Amino acid sequence: MKKTLEIFRKIFWYLSMLSFLVALYCPTYCTNVECSGPASGLSDFLFGWLGALFFGGVYCVWFANPFYITAIFTNKKVPILALIFSIIGLFAALTFLNGGTVVLNEAGHTAYITKFQIGYWLWMSSMGLMTISSIFSVLVKYLRFKKNVQNITKNH
Repeated sequence: MKKTLEIFRKIFWYLSMLSFLVALYCPTYCTNVECSGPASGLSDFLFGWLGALFFGGVYCVWFANPFYITAIFTNKKVPILALIFSIIGLFAALTFLNGGTVVLNEAGHTAYITKFQIGYWLWMSSMGLMTISSIFSVLVKYLRFKKNVQNITKNH
Protein backbone atom coordinates (compact mmCIF):
# COMPACT_ATOMS: atom_id res chain seq x y z
CA MET A 1 0.00 0.00 0.00
CA LYS A 2 2.74 2.44 1.00
CA LYS A 3 4.71 1.66 -2.15
CA THR A 4 1.65 2.28 -4.34
CA LEU A 5 1.00 5.63 -2.66
CA GLU A 6 4.65 6.60 -3.17
CA ILE A 7 4.36 5.76 -6.87
CA PHE A 8 1.22 7.92 -7.17
CA ARG A 9 2.98 10.74 -5.30
CA LYS A 10 5.83 10.65 -7.81
CA ILE A 11 3.50 10.45 -10.81
CA PHE A 12 1.52 13.51 -9.70
CA TRP A 13 4.73 15.35 -8.75
CA TYR A 14 6.23 14.81 -12.22
CA LEU A 15 2.94 15.65 -13.97
CA SER A 16 2.78 18.86 -11.95
CA MET A 17 6.31 19.81 -12.94
CA LEU A 18 5.64 19.00 -16.60
CA SER A 19 2.43 21.03 -16.59
CA PHE A 20 4.22 23.98 -14.98
CA LEU A 21 7.11 23.90 -17.47
CA VAL A 22 4.79 23.64 -20.48
CA ALA A 23 2.67 26.51 -19.10
CA LEU A 24 5.72 28.77 -19.18
CA TYR A 25 5.82 28.52 -22.98
CA CYS A 26 2.12 29.02 -23.66
CA PRO A 27 -0.10 32.11 -23.96
CA THR A 28 -1.80 32.93 -20.67
CA TYR A 29 -4.74 35.31 -21.17
CA CYS A 30 -6.52 37.71 -23.52
CA THR A 31 -7.65 41.24 -22.81
CA ASN A 32 -10.18 43.41 -24.59
CA VAL A 33 -7.20 44.78 -26.60
CA GLU A 34 -4.92 41.80 -27.35
CA CYS A 35 -4.01 38.23 -26.43
CA SER A 36 -0.72 37.26 -24.87
CA GLY A 37 1.80 35.57 -27.12
CA PRO A 38 3.77 32.36 -26.84
CA ALA A 39 6.07 32.17 -23.80
CA SER A 40 4.05 34.86 -22.02
CA GLY A 41 3.90 32.42 -19.11
CA LEU A 42 7.67 32.69 -18.79
CA SER A 43 7.64 36.48 -18.76
CA ASP A 44 4.76 36.45 -16.26
CA PHE A 45 6.74 34.05 -14.06
CA LEU A 46 9.99 36.04 -14.25
CA PHE A 47 8.58 39.56 -13.98
CA GLY A 48 5.16 39.13 -12.34
CA TRP A 49 6.59 40.04 -8.97
CA LEU A 50 7.23 43.55 -10.33
CA GLY A 51 3.54 43.89 -11.18
CA ALA A 52 2.61 42.66 -7.72
CA LEU A 53 5.06 45.07 -6.12
CA PHE A 54 4.06 48.18 -8.08
CA PHE A 55 0.46 47.59 -9.19
CA GLY A 56 -1.01 45.10 -6.69
CA GLY A 57 -4.48 43.86 -7.54
CA VAL A 58 -4.61 41.09 -10.10
CA TYR A 59 -0.81 40.81 -10.14
CA CYS A 60 -0.78 39.44 -6.59
CA VAL A 61 -1.68 36.09 -8.17
CA TRP A 62 2.06 35.80 -8.90
CA PHE A 63 2.63 34.94 -5.24
CA ALA A 64 1.16 31.50 -5.94
CA ASN A 65 4.55 30.69 -7.53
CA PRO A 66 6.72 30.84 -4.38
CA PHE A 67 4.16 28.69 -2.56
CA TYR A 68 4.21 26.18 -5.42
CA ILE A 69 8.01 26.09 -5.56
CA THR A 70 8.20 25.58 -1.79
CA ALA A 71 5.73 22.69 -2.12
CA ILE A 72 7.95 21.14 -4.81
CA PHE A 73 10.98 21.06 -2.53
CA THR A 74 9.19 20.01 0.67
CA ASN A 75 6.93 17.38 -0.90
CA LYS A 76 8.89 14.32 0.18
CA LYS A 77 10.69 15.46 3.34
CA VAL A 78 8.04 17.65 5.01
CA PRO A 79 4.76 16.61 3.37
CA ILE A 80 2.40 18.49 5.68
CA LEU A 81 4.23 21.72 4.86
CA ALA A 82 4.07 20.86 1.15
CA LEU A 83 0.33 20.28 1.46
CA ILE A 84 -0.22 23.61 3.20
CA PHE A 85 1.88 25.53 0.67
CA SER A 86 0.34 23.78 -2.33
CA ILE A 87 -3.19 24.54 -1.09
CA ILE A 88 -2.28 28.20 -0.50
CA GLY A 89 -0.71 28.34 -3.98
CA LEU A 90 -3.79 26.75 -5.53
CA PHE A 91 -6.16 29.23 -3.90
CA ALA A 92 -3.88 32.15 -4.75
CA ALA A 93 -3.86 31.01 -8.40
CA LEU A 94 -7.65 30.74 -8.38
CA THR A 95 -7.96 34.44 -7.51
CA PHE A 96 -6.92 35.26 -11.08
CA LEU A 97 -10.32 33.95 -12.22
CA ASN A 98 -11.84 37.11 -10.74
CA GLY A 99 -10.34 38.93 -13.70
CA GLY A 100 -9.46 42.56 -13.42
CA THR A 101 -7.23 44.90 -15.33
CA VAL A 102 -3.64 44.43 -16.42
CA VAL A 103 -1.06 46.92 -17.62
CA LEU A 104 -0.40 46.46 -21.34
CA ASN A 105 2.72 48.54 -21.89
CA GLU A 106 5.26 50.91 -20.42
CA ALA A 107 2.94 53.86 -21.01
CA GLY A 108 0.59 52.45 -18.38
CA HIS A 109 -2.33 51.61 -20.67
CA THR A 110 -4.61 49.02 -19.10
CA ALA A 111 -7.12 46.49 -20.39
CA TYR A 112 -9.63 44.05 -18.93
CA ILE A 113 -8.94 40.33 -18.88
CA THR A 114 -11.56 38.70 -21.09
CA LYS A 115 -10.30 35.13 -21.60
CA PHE A 116 -7.92 32.66 -20.00
CA GLN A 117 -5.70 30.72 -22.37
CA ILE A 118 -3.99 27.32 -22.18
CA GLY A 119 -0.97 28.63 -20.24
CA TYR A 120 -3.16 29.71 -17.34
CA TRP A 121 -5.03 26.41 -17.27
CA LEU A 122 -1.80 24.41 -17.37
CA TRP A 123 -0.42 26.56 -14.55
CA MET A 124 -3.61 25.95 -12.55
CA SER A 125 -3.41 22.22 -13.20
CA SER A 126 0.20 22.19 -11.97
CA MET A 127 -1.02 23.68 -8.68
CA GLY A 128 -3.80 21.10 -8.37
CA LEU A 129 -1.50 18.20 -9.28
CA MET A 130 1.04 19.31 -6.66
CA THR A 131 -1.74 19.41 -4.07
CA ILE A 132 -2.70 15.83 -4.96
CA SER A 133 0.96 14.77 -4.81
CA SER A 134 1.25 16.38 -1.38
CA ILE A 135 -1.82 14.49 -0.16
CA PHE A 136 -0.19 11.22 -1.23
CA SER A 137 3.02 12.31 0.47
CA VAL A 138 1.19 12.96 3.75
CA LEU A 139 -0.45 9.53 3.51
CA VAL A 140 2.92 7.83 2.93
CA LYS A 141 4.43 9.65 5.93
CA TYR A 142 1.43 8.69 8.08
CA LEU A 143 1.73 5.01 7.13
CA ARG A 144 5.46 5.06 7.96
CA PHE A 145 4.71 6.64 11.32
CA LYS A 146 1.96 4.12 12.03
CA LYS A 147 4.27 1.21 11.16
CA ASN A 148 7.03 2.60 13.41
CA VAL A 149 4.60 2.94 16.31
CA GLN A 150 3.41 -0.63 15.80
CA ASN A 151 7.01 -1.89 15.77
CA ILE A 152 7.82 -0.01 18.97
CA THR A 153 4.74 -1.33 20.80
CA LYS A 154 5.39 -4.84 19.52
CA ASN A 155 8.96 -4.80 20.90
CA HIS A 156 7.90 -3.66 24.38
